[in-house]
Amino acid sequence: MESMKFEKMETVSQLAASISHEVRNPLTVVRGFLQLVHEHSDTPEDCKTYTSLAIAEADRASEIINEYLTFARPHPEVELPLDLEQEVQKCVEIIRPLANKQGITIETAFLHNHTITGDPHKFQ
Repeated sequence: MESMKFEKMETVSQLAASISHEVRNPLTVVRGFLQLVHEHSDTPEDCKTYTSLAIAEADRASEIINEYLTFARPHPEVELPLDLEQEVQKCVEIIRPLANKQGITIETAFLHNHTITGDPHKFQ
C-alpha cells in the first residue's frame, strides 16, 4: 500500500516537473523580449512602464510555478522551527490566484507571533 502511494506521488512529481518546464520555457522567452524592449533606447517611457509591469508579472508567474512544484515533489521529513505567520502567508499566496478566480477574498489576521517545530511541507 505504501509502495503504491509512493509511486503515485513520484508520477505526480514528474508530471508537475514536466508541466512547469513546458510553461517556464515560453515564459522565459517572453520575459527576455520584454526586457529587450524595456532596455532599448528608442522605447517611449510609457511603454517602459508597461514592459516593467509585464516583466514583474512574468517573474511572479514563474514564482507561482516554483511554489506549486514545491508541493508536488516528495520531500524527506525534516523538523525545523516554523514561523506560523510566514508559513500561513506562503499558503495564502499559493491559493490566492484560485480564490480570486472564484471571487473569494482571503484575509488573515495574526494575534500572536509563534514558532513551532515541524515539517514545513507537511504544514503547508
